[in-house]
Amino acid sequence: MMQQINLYTDDLRPRRDPLPLPLMLGLVVGLCLVLGAITFWKQQQLQTLVAKSALKDSQKATMEVQVTALAEKVGAMRRDESLVALNGRLRERVEIRTELLRTLGGVIAVNPYRFSELMLGFARQKHAQIWLTQFGFGSGGRYLQFAGVALAPEAVPEYLQQLRSEVSFGGRDFQLFSLQEDLNTGTPGLRFNIASGPNVDLMPGSNPMSPAQPSGQ
Repeated sequence: MMQQINLYTDDLRPRRDPLPLPLMLGLVVGLCLVLGAITFWKQQQLQTLVAKSALKDSQKATMEVQVTALAEKVGAMRRDESLVALNGRLRERVEIRTELLRTLGGVIAVNPYRFSELMLGFARQKHAQIWLTQFGFGSGGRYLQFAGVALAPEAVPEYLQQLRSEVSFGGRDFQLFSLQEDLNTGTPGLRFNIASGPNVDLMPGSNPMSPAQPSGQ
């Protein structure tokens, strides 16, 4: 029969010394400080979130009030038939005036020559060797014809150049030109007849009359 003997007694076991009291107190205090810091940070975050939520709720309430006010205004708005009718009448008047101005503009563009300006042009431009015996206008000033007597052949183109300096005569093309010696009346000089414009033709009875004085005097 075998018998086991335990020679490993308690005296041979390693001993575990407890932590010193100051170290344990330090660890407890440090742990409390860390937990306090974490708790404070969480509270600050919570307060920030609560403030943002309150601001959002306030903005939402303000927008709801504005939307309600706008809805009430839109509901109160009604179509005023009198204003609609007045707007229609004003639009018709504007269209009529626009058409009238367009028509007047076309008339002015088609008839740029005034009889008064043509006559003033004849009065301002004088030539010592030219005198007029008759003239005529038509088609709003587009048709022009005049006749007279020239003491020299070169006086006629000189006189035409003088007339071209007038605005009412500028840009005209003379489609008809007649120059011949006056044998009927015995008046010295050459009888001329000039026309410009549509449907030009010699003036009936265009024989010059005996002038009292030349146009250049």
